Amino acid sequence: MPTVPIRKLNQTPESYSPSSKAEIITMAQAAAYASDTIVDPYAGGEPPNTANRIKEYKRMGVWQNFFLALAIQSIGEKLGVSRDFGRYWAVFTGDVFTPIYSEKPGNPDYLTMDSGVTCYFFVPQVIKTAYAAMGHDCIYLSGEQIKKNYKATINAVKASIDNSIPVLIRGIGDVPMSGHICPFMSEGALIGGYDENNLYINIYSSGDPGRMEEGVIDEDGYTAFPIESVFDKTDGIFFAGEKIDVDMEQVYRIALEAIPGFLTSPPSKGYVFGKQAFDTWVEGLLDESFFEGRDSVDIWKMHCMAYCTLCSGFPMEFLQEVIEKYPNITIASKLLPLYEKFFGYKDAIWELQGGFEPPQEKFLTREFRIELTDILRKMGETCDEILAVFKEYE
Repeated sequence: MPTVPIRKLNQTPESYSPSSKAEIITMAQAAAYASDTIVDPYAGGEPPNTANRIKEYKRMGVWQNFFLALAIQSIGEKLGVSRDFGRYWAVFTGDVFTPIYSEKPGNPDYLTMDSGVTCYFFVPQVIKTAYAAMGHDCIYLSGEQIKKNYKATINAVKASIDNSIPVLIRGIGDVPMSGHICPFMSEGALIGGYDENNLYINIYSSGDPGRMEEGVIDEDGYTAFPIESVFDKTDGIFFAGEKIDVDMEQVYRIALEAIPGFLTSPPSKGYVFGKQAFDTWVEGLLDESFFEGRDSVDIWKMHCMAYCTLCSGFPMEFLQEVIEKYPNITIASKLLPLYEKFFGYKDAIWELQGGFEPPQEKFLTREFRIELTDILRKMGETCDEILAVFKEYE
């Protein structure tokens, strides 16, 4: 079977690095990043198979998040790279480094915040860094580029699946959610199968069996989408390319150097980040208009959704690995105690709440919320301490 023919990038790991802190978020809009190109692996002919699917891959379980990191882990395992999703790939995607909250205090618009920054801000160059950590090139095709080379894209997807390598896709339209059709779901998903009319896609948030419409997920964990609808609505797709020689020390350095960008990105799409996220979070919890005269409030919307992202993060093992393997990356030893402190505050919130979610009677009490916001402020202040470390290394 043919491999996916690609334009060989021959890029050094340095070329994957975000060039400025603001670019981290603006680059998440696929059209802002230069698309690669791809040629038709079956030009002048047709694929040998009319249908195929990958049956063994990493699936998401209930109560897991950081969808993009899990999708990348699944691809890595098919490429022979085994790493724990929460402890490794979410470092490269930025999920574990990016506190996120609604730009409006109290999250009145019910923006989703529990699945990490990459559910809303796909950053192609950061994803390329994750593929580089697997020792592979990464080919990114924007939605615009897909439309320019539609047939070649379809055939390249089929060729990748025939070689048992899933294709990462950014955004799926017309998703049959429980009780409604979602016109566009932004998170990462994997194309793992095809037939003459459909692509078979694993949507990683569908690990929660109550989220997807009953009967639309088959025995292999896939949902069928008409080929045309997938490529008409997606923001972009990512192919695993050829093996490349990678300086892993440089790749790790790039992952750490992206942190300031994630912490200081300007408000976007209704969200704020870093210390600003904590400030807005605190403002909502102390706004009595959300609580006065009420017997209950939506704790998930106001608080626990954002807290969920903090509970999923754990970059300390990655930092320890950098310290041990690459002592020249001296900033890692400065960052480790700050992240230990940061996530210690996360544990303090758990202790204060008596678990993941505080009971209503406790949450409605201003004294409790004052204690809670004191801890959240300290987490925001730690974000500034982390940024100060980078200032020392400029």
